[in-house]
Amino acid sequence: MKLTVTLTYAAPPSQIGRMLVDEEFQRQVCSATGDAQARVSVLDSADGAKVRTSRRLPTDRLPDAMRALVGHHIIVVQSTRWPGARTDAGWTGTVVVAVEGKPVRLEATATVVPSAGGTTITYSGDLVAHIPFLGGKVERAVEPIVRSALEAEQRVGAQWLGAPPG
Repeated sequence: MKLTVTLTYAAPPSQIGRMLVDEEFQRQVCSATGDAQARVSVLDSADGAKVRTSRRLPTDRLPDAMRALVGHHIIVVQSTRWPGARTDAGWTGTVVVAVEGKPVRLEATATVVPSAGGTTITYSGDLVAHIPFLGGKVERAVEPIVRSALEAEQRVGAQWLGAPPG
């Protein structure tokens, strides 16, 4: 299933670029999604940045039948790659969100562009559950969890930047 999430920030893309590769910022995003013990790693160099988070999320928002398949928690691993040059002109990165041990995966492009009064990030990709006969149902059930994890970035980012969410 197609998934698009758009976030806005009241800061220029270069400032957002610094925020996105800040390890403490990533820890706060994970905490906002319900895992204060998440694993976070950030490798940032002139060639680009790799951000990886692994968080344990509750499945209480899933239908009972789906929760019976995945349990009371899932481990969501998000791997993001950003280019080395994160300027005010904008840039594009890649994001992979996978549910550990389950055949569920989001592969997306993250497009960062300047916008009126700040920056817009659009995550756009395909959320796929490779489960015979149930794939579509699992995708629809997991989509709100994946969307919420991406949207937490904006809520935390607004606080980080000292501005209300866009």
